[in-house]
Formats: sequence, C-alpha cells, structure tokens
Amino acid sequence: MEHKWMIPCLYLQSGRAVTGFGQRNLFGSGDVEELARFYSDNGADELLVFDFSSGDEEHEKAIARIKEIVREPEVGEVYTGPVVTIQPFGAFVRLFGNKDGLLHISRVAEGRVDKVEDVLNVGDAVTVKVIEIEDGGKVKLDRLDKPKAPEGSGHGAGEGRPRRES
Repeated sequence: MEHKWMIPCLYLQSGRAVTGFGQRNLFGSGDVEELARFYSDNGADELLVFDFSSGDEEHEKAIARIKEIVREPEVGEVYTGPVVTIQPFGAFVRLFGNKDGLLHISRVAEGRVDKVEDVLNVGDAVTVKVIEIEDGGKVKLDRLDKPKAPEGSGHGAGEGRPRRES
C-alpha cells in the first residue's frame, strides 16, 4: 500500500489557534504549540499553516512563533538552558521552546559521579553542545565547561569496589 500523507491545517489569528477561516473560536485551548505537537504526535507528515494576522507586526510575530515551533537542533550548536528533569542516567536540558536534550551522566562533570544530583539540580543553567541526533529525534548533549567531579563521588559505582570474577 502506498503511503498517504496527512497534512492538517492550522489557522492562526492573533497568535492563537482558531477553528477556521474567519472564525473567532479558539481551537481547543488556542495554544499553537500544543496543537502542532498534537498533530505531530498523531502522525501528521506536515502541517499547513494559515495566518490571519491583521497587520505586519502581528504577522511577523506569527511567523517567528511558527519558526520556533518547527525549529530543530543541529549537531554542533551550543545552547544554554535549564535542567528540566533529572534521571539516574542523566539530565534533560531545555534547548529552546519545548525541545530538550539528554546530558548523559558520564558528561555532566570531569570524572565519574555517582548521581547527577552531585553536580546538577533542576533549574540549573547549563551550557551544552549537541553531539548527536538519533533517527527518532532524540538529542544527545555534551556539557561545556564541565566542573570537576566532587570529592568522593564516583566511588559507589565501581571504582572503590573489588573486581568481579568472571
């Protein structure tokens, strides 16, 4: 079977998603990014956007907002953003909009750390570089200006333990 493209339409008016041409009713909550993400998560191949701005300034704001929504990070780009979530395997850092990347625990500091929380907390600003983007869109990061691992950190994960016999 041949692939059929799904291309929904998104109508913008005054920076909000509306139900259609000439309509004043908000589509759902009216949040453009939420609606674009909904379409993307539900199989849309592309998104057709109609902007009903009433003036040049409003139109330029709408275009900037759309560009921010569809923006994708690229390998080599550097961002400074907050740590939004910490997991045992690393920290997720907000790059822009709602786009996050993974800073693996092995890249949060110079030297080994037992826990990401030894060097990072949610809300901390971190400067990172995009080192890889996987096929599924997952973004892998490296921390620039890594601090040294805290004294005593990293010994619980193997350095201080005896080697296991095979």
